[in-house]
Amino acid sequence: MLLRILLLGLLVQCASAQQYNDEQSFFIDQNESEINWCGIPERFNLNPRLKLIYGIDPVYDNLRYKGSCEVDSLLSYIPLKYGYTHINVPLDTNNVIYKGLAPNERASIVYLNRYLNTREYPIIKDKSPFNNDFEKFNSDLKEKVLKHGAGLELDYLVWDIEKAVFGDARISKHLLEKKAESESIWEAIPAALDVQEYKTLLHDFYLRFLESGDSYLCYDGLQQSSYADVPIRRSYHQVRKTDWDDLIADKADISNYLFFDENENPTDFYKSLDLLTPSTYLIYQSGERGDNYLAYALFQIEANLKFRDSYYELTGQKKEVIPFVWMRYHPNTPIKSNSRKLIEPYKAESLAIFTLMSGADGLWLWDALDYYDRKFKELRGESFVTYNYFNRGLYRISKFNEFFDTSSQILNQSNSNVKDPNRLFKQQTPVWRGIVSKDRSKILVAAHNPYAQEGQQTRMRIEYNSSDGTQSFTKEIILQGKETFLEAFPIKN
Repeated sequence: MLLRILLLGLLVQCASAQQYNDEQSFFIDQNESEINWCGIPERFNLNPRLKLIYGIDPVYDNLRYKGSCEVDSLLSYIPLKYGYTHINVPLDTNNVIYKGLAPNERASIVYLNRYLNTREYPIIKDKSPFNNDFEKFNSDLKEKVLKHGAGLELDYLVWDIEKAVFGDARISKHLLEKKAESESIWEAIPAALDVQEYKTLLHDFYLRFLESGDSYLCYDGLQQSSYADVPIRRSYHQVRKTDWDDLIADKADISNYLFFDENENPTDFYKSLDLLTPSTYLIYQSGERGDNYLAYALFQIEANLKFRDSYYELTGQKKEVIPFVWMRYHPNTPIKSNSRKLIEPYKAESLAIFTLMSGADGLWLWDALDYYDRKFKELRGESFVTYNYFNRGLYRISKFNEFFDTSSQILNQSNSNVKDPNRLFKQQTPVWRGIVSKDRSKILVAAHNPYAQEGQQTRMRIEYNSSDGTQSFTKEIILQGKETFLEAFPIKN
């Protein structure tokens, strides 16, 4: 199969952005202080294969129609009527707002730091897998998580553990520093403890979370994951500078040892996961690194899709990949004034579209507004226009549900999802992804130039030739500024 992209011109100026007929009635108020569900012109669903979790917490106010919107009942669960399939339900809540949700509409996260932020457990205090009484640990955790009842029926349960040290050099330094402190929990550690033993014990500790999941909940369809624990961990600089072969050989410390044994075979932890949940949280807002946002997000998804598919041959398990997306800049941003600010609307719309065009099985829209209301009061009253653009991206995708069947074919301009998923970082070119329909009669194309200036016109030539030579597609498209193009075309035989 030959896939090529030809950039025919990047410097032509244009006065106004291209408009799409299916967006004409989508109303977005730039000063919205809440998600404007009323601005969506009609109810919609995505292809039932795709799972979309609405995880903005708390969601109470955004679960019901407001203003002039129609009201079906007191509990309308509005996100479920506009593309989302699940709602994040805090396990420790007894709020009646969630009671009407069916088990297959519920998802939840167990935040370890939220429930067990204590010095009593070495794994919490020092990221130490040594001398933890897991039975007591699990009993205490369960008591706090399920304080309002005997458990909830859920479709998805994600453990937010984040208690592992990664990279051999960092692990060695961590062990030495902790032994030097001479704390009791480290005294029993052998002086010659090696890095591999730490990795093995961490793996076993993480695995026990998955094994204990059924004791928290009572739903046969429960699917479990560990937040952001994926074969290739989130990174920016190492992905940008390192060759793919070096990345997967752990030379850049982003290969996750929880997933690989010493012979590079999938571990029991990987086999016990029901789905993979990479995160694509953005760090940089502006400049060259900010413009790399889409290359960065696509790498997190496509690199782990690559491993998911390769592991399928070894395990027979085809796990869902459902990335976490966040409409705010990560607190790790080098420019602290950008921390937790909402990303630009055009990035939100692009991420909604390209996340699903990349081959992901859905997405988890996450935020924690209760946390921000307590600690970041300056965010109160901010415009939620970013969320409205994200929902517009989902609405646009819903017009092409036929392309998202499992037998559809995912394409990109370099076939890099099977060879070099970080190629976009190095080339910094406009991006396109395509999906060929199940019957091979049509192709859906999404395109975006993250590096364009306002008003700049980008001409792109998309070419597709089937591997058997019976089909071909050629199309020149024109992008205006930073818009995200999305359109379907027939394929010639």
